[in-house]
Amino acid sequence: MGIIGTFYFDTGKNFNESEIIRFQYENNPFYTEIELPQNTIAVRFDPIEGCWCFLQNLIFKSETDTSLDYQVLNGVQLENNGIFFSTNDPQILIPNINSIKKIKLSCNIEVFLNPIELIYSETKIKQLYSLIEQLRSHIDFEKINKYHSCHYLDRFKLYFETYNDIDNRRFVRFCCSALEKLPGSKLYATAQETVKEIVKKHSNTIAESKMYILLAGSTECETRKYTSSCAKCDLYQLKEWKGNDGLIHHICLNMHPSPCQCKCIYCDNYIIGKDVINDMLLHPQNYEKVFDIIEYLKNDGMIANDVSWQLASGEITIHPFKERIYNLVGNQTAWFFTNCFIYDESISMNLAANSQSLINLSIDSGTPETWKKIKGFNNFDTVMDNLHKYSASCINPEQIHLKYLILPGINDSFEDYNSFVEIIKNLKVKKTEIACDMRERYSRNQEQSKALIKATGTLFTLLKKNNLSYSINHALFSPDESKSSIVFADELLSSGAV
Repeated sequence: MGIIGTFYFDTGKNFNESEIIRFQYENNPFYTEIELPQNTIAVRFDPIEGCWCFLQNLIFKSETDTSLDYQVLNGVQLENNGIFFSTNDPQILIPNINSIKKIKLSCNIEVFLNPIELIYSETKIKQLYSLIEQLRSHIDFEKINKYHSCHYLDRFKLYFETYNDIDNRRFVRFCCSALEKLPGSKLYATAQETVKEIVKKHSNTIAESKMYILLAGSTECETRKYTSSCAKCDLYQLKEWKGNDGLIHHICLNMHPSPCQCKCIYCDNYIIGKDVINDMLLHPQNYEKVFDIIEYLKNDGMIANDVSWQLASGEITIHPFKERIYNLVGNQTAWFFTNCFIYDESISMNLAANSQSLINLSIDSGTPETWKKIKGFNNFDTVMDNLHKYSASCINPEQIHLKYLILPGINDSFEDYNSFVEIIKNLKVKKTEIACDMRERYSRNQEQSKALIKATGTLFTLLKKNNLSYSINHALFSPDESKSSIVFADELLSSGAV
């Protein structure tokens, strides 16, 4: 094989280059016997030098065939009798040798080039992925719990969204981030093909993240095939994740174009009225594919019992496929993203049957005037009446979820904020989300960011002052904007200026 390994012996002088034995691996699996120098108190085994390696079924025995304990000094010990070394100087310690005269070694070894040296070569990048695929056959990834991921990947969430273009390669994704080139799948001819690709992409995305932890924690985006955009996301964090059970725990239907009566000034996807939706524009063939995929997932037992649904394709109450969507959801947990222009009895029935279901209204205002300015319609009172009807059907107040999307200079007046606070009190709302324009997430300049922080912090202050709980949508704000808004609110509250 041409691979050289080394034994170092500590005879009271610590490990040194004068007390060593080098050997060559002749085959795989490999076996050798090493005579120990007199007075040896410990042995260090360096499987190879100058390369990374993977050992499997490593066994040390004495001359009496007694198994010897060992310590992996700088590798990852796995549950499948494997040890992976992402270092050019792998080391294993065999302590407490005492009266042992001979060590018998047996193992399998595979040697890999160090991919950190290969980052900027296209050819070498392919070698890196070849390395990852090789290692995947040896490593039990279920045992690796600390790696970069997000709650979207961890819970295996499916988002059917973006524009209904059958050639869109990311029609099915694992999150709703605005970043480009996120892992996902196009719609294939059959549901089985699409599901197979979805499962493969999800598995490979997680595996790549875990592999980069093993590969010396490399974070180079250029070498990533699946997680290049994930690595740029604030939600993609290094921590111990629970790991997915292989089941789908969240399904979001958010395909566009879809019908909606609203003309929200921050929405690029609205279409006025159901009547203008025709077959060419709605792409009903894509909806049929999505319905087939969901039915396939159900029949194959891939949808978790605790699945939640997010219905956000335009306005659900006027959607041409709303009855089919309602039938898919049944009484399972559902998040109905609605403008509340229309009261829908089916939604109320789900709210009454499932305490985890909720209405999500992006109210974005506290007064009829601002509502009309943002939504394009003078029906604020009707919306409030319908919201109260839905509230009456709820099992608990947490089923009404109000979102306030802050648009500095448009809906950040004290009149709107104070009226919004009163709406929360009257409806006894427990879930209030503070958001901002997702289109500007990665393009806001410094002045725009400052205005957003001030507007957000002011609303935080009023909510805190009235002992009302709220959450901030961290996916839409930068980490600095989130933190600075909280700091601004605390300063404003302590100063008594509000």
